Amino acid sequence: MQRGSPRIPPVLRRGTNPINHLAGGRRRLSRPLAEALPADKPYFSAWTPSRARTVAKLLAGQLGFSGEPELLRHGNSSRFQLGDTTAKLTNPECTSPEDVQRELDFAQLCHDSGAPVLTPRENTVRTVTQGGEQFAATLWPHIPEADKSADPFQAGQVLATLHQLRLNTSIAQKLAPVDPCRVIAQFIDLITPVATSAERTLLRERAQLARAAWGELASHRGLPQVPVHLNHHDSSITGSPLHDGKPGPWIVNTECSGLGPAELDLLRVQLRVDRFGASPHIVDDFRAGYAAVAGTEALSDCPELLRTLRCVWEPFVIAERCSELVYDEPELEAEFHIRIDSLRYEPDDPHAQQWTHVAH
Repeated sequence: MQRGSPRIPPVLRRGTNPINHLAGGRRRLSRPLAEALPADKPYFSAWTPSRARTVAKLLAGQLGFSGEPELLRHGNSSRFQLGDTTAKLTNPECTSPEDVQRELDFAQLCHDSGAPVLTPRENTVRTVTQGGEQFAATLWPHIPEADKSADPFQAGQVLATLHQLRLNTSIAQKLAPVDPCRVIAQFIDLITPVATSAERTLLRERAQLARAAWGELASHRGLPQVPVHLNHHDSSITGSPLHDGKPGPWIVNTECSGLGPAELDLLRVQLRVDRFGASPHIVDDFRAGYAAVAGTEALSDCPELLRTLRCVWEPFVIAERCSELVYDEPELEAEFHIRIDSLRYEPDDPHAQQWTHVAH
């Protein structure tokens, strides 16, 4: 295998896809993240676990919850367990209250349309004021053992159901097209103090390649646009039952959902094989689950198409995950350098280091 960036395939083909043209999507960032960071520490964020916990305690007081909020996850959005409820607190540097409300509306409308999407306890964005800032908070049913990810077959089933939704005007108003190239560009600005000169050069080259590849896809009329999940975290689709016993699997996080080719959600599984060293059988299992709902030709197996999508998807995933460098995670910073270097190689090149899941 030759070292270097993968080429942009000149031919993009896809098997007949019965999924109708739909609308969907959501902006990932409401404004450039780099502009919101403290001047003295340009890649650190004031949204620390300690501050998130302080906000969670204030929210618990609003709700009359007397226990101690339990931190489940910290990042651009932080989750705390409050009894049988999970409170999601959003970093205002990254997401506006309007975007948070769109997420609630999208989740509710998808559920009402038949997709197995977790719905909020209330379709309201609560506001918590702390230190002169306002933080958006939403309330969701707590799922015991929510970190029990759905298996690939289950993930294929639920994502096929999501992709097949016929979006009415109400849902379409909550969505916008996926724009991974914008997220990649913001990420390059963000990590300038952390990346080496060679890494910045490589990222700029891959960003240019991604823009060209995304432009090819946008101009190709054979790619129906559907509501894609677009969240590469395995825990975003759980196989666990809800607290009231309703069985899984469930899509529990739609904050990254957008309008794009269905194959973007296939790549979340393919990435585990290509970069994390998982068994190739998981892709077959995912396709089998998907086909059980949408038919055998619903996802393309065209190598040129999938390679083009990967040109966009890999730097996008790095941008999404490693944007959390702003939370001062040493393990994440080390992983960041490995992932950037891996972009020099095709996945099967022996020089490419495997990625590692970093808990956050």
